[in-house]
Amino acid sequence: MRSLLSTPNYELGLNIAGALFCAGLALTTPEPWWETTLWTLLGVSFLAQIGYGLYQRRNPSALAEDAPMPEAEKDPAPDEIEVATAEEPPA
Repeated sequence: MRSLLSTPNYELGLNIAGALFCAGLALTTPEPWWETTLWTLLGVSFLAQIGYGLYQRRNPSALAEDAPMPEAEKDPAPDEIEVATAEEPPA
């Protein structure tokens, strides 16, 4: 699931949805002023993510996938996954 959501198409869609959501809340929240400001800042951060994603698409050498992934974050190979078996409970 993590690898699917981290693909550029899904990231772009999620960031656009987040930016539109924040814009809607920022424009329709009358009070207090700080709440409008926070929604605006969050929306700007989504816009920055959209810009960075588009930059990565145009410059493939800037992709973070070129960097080696730490061993702890790698998905286990199918033969490394432990499968629970149905055993009789001890008497």
